Amino acid sequence: MTRVRRHKEELATLLIAGLALFLFTSALVLMREPILIKLDSAVRLYLSYFFVGSDEMIYLVSLIIIVGLFLALTAAIVHEILFRRSFLFMIVSAGALATGIVTKSALKDFFAIDRPLGGFAVFEGYSFPSGHATYAGIIAILLVSFCVHRFAKYNAKICAVIVFVSAVFVCFSRIILSAHWFADVWGGCFLGVFISSAWLLIFEFEGEGKRKNKLLNFMSRPVRDFFGRQSK
Repeated sequence: MTRVRRHKEELATLLIAGLALFLFTSALVLMREPILIKLDSAVRLYLSYFFVGSDEMIYLVSLIIIVGLFLALTAAIVHEILFRRSFLFMIVSAGALATGIVTKSALKDFFAIDRPLGGFAVFEGYSFPSGHATYAGIIAILLVSFCVHRFAKYNAKICAVIVFVSAVFVCFSRIILSAHWFADVWGGCFLGVFISSAWLLIFEFEGEGKRKNKLLNFMSRPVRDFFGRQSK
């Protein structure tokens, strides 16, 4: 089994798992399950032993990391355009992020969950799902997928670990800062994983192999053909 094929199977697993876990979390939030409050308290207590420093410092570090993830994704897009003359990864990335923004905003208004109280800053808007966690999940899967297809195996693993740790820090910092409940971060993260996995599987930005799903092929072929012609 080639590394590309294995990665596609992993993406398919992430897509199913991400959707299932997001729907499960959404159901618990919708039913206002008391277990979520107990779980949130336990997670906050546990994280307080690892997140040392003031809230201002944690917020600043989190901001630097999320900006760094966006810059890394931008660098990956530029690499694809300049060195492979392909706009497809840019389309996949922009489409996934746009889907995340629209979906996250719609879900926030639908669930209308208030944010936690007592944070060092006043965060506006509803709470579920976390936008930062959604974007972190989307960018993490996009970057890991890029690394798997473009880097050597050892370098890809190193990059994947760095991206994963960065995304986890961004997600957990939102809980420590009382910007979100644990369910918001959990649901947002898996929403992002589902969205980015879906876009990557549909458009197959690496361009290797033939697609077996005729419906997905019909949906993505016009866009792939158009940008393929533009890049020639």
